[in-house]
Amino acid sequence: MDYSRRAKNLLAHSRSLAWRKRCSDLMKRINAERLAGPRCGARRKRDGEPCQQLILYSNGRCRYHGGKTPKGKHWHKLQLPTADAGADALARKERSVAQRQKKRAAARAAKLADMTPEQRAAYDNQFAKRVMNPGPAKRRAGIRKQRADAKAFREIVLATEAAFEARNHAQAARGAESQPAAAAGDPGLISLSPETLRELFP
Repeated sequence: MDYSRRAKNLLAHSRSLAWRKRCSDLMKRINAERLAGPRCGARRKRDGEPCQQLILYSNGRCRYHGGKTPKGKHWHKLQLPTADAGADALARKERSVAQRQKKRAAARAAKLADMTPEQRAAYDNQFAKRVMNPGPAKRRAGIRKQRADAKAFREIVLATEAAFEARNHAQAARGAESQPAAAAGDPGLISLSPETLRELFP
């Protein structure tokens, strides 16, 4: 059987009622399985209700709410196709990345071209302020621990201050007969304002 004859037979079969019914039943089954699957629970911006889009990714979100975002320590890095995907997938990814970078560069160039000299100076200055030296990981961990300890100490002192104020108010309400009020110079009382605490423990 030559190619033209097989093509004619296939075309005739695709137009038959049996083929159409088979395709229709298959699509109905696929759509029913998709609709019965879990839905994205992210909140929509327009009304605050759940997204309800179909979940196509393992993190429980749709492609509009971070479903394509990779997990792990390297989530912010470019994710290339695996070796099993083949060379075509890698080539498509490279073309996509190149097109995206080219589009962003053109948009940035157009934005800079429309700026006045004052706006351009302010634009360059904001990036100059962001330049910083993070230092080694051990030093950064020490700084984070110091900040956490200072925050915990501030919370303890503020809680103690609130407890002393509540006790003084209760004593004033009961009167001086039941228990004498503490003197103003009592060293046991802590009197530090929140502003003073922020200056001492930034």
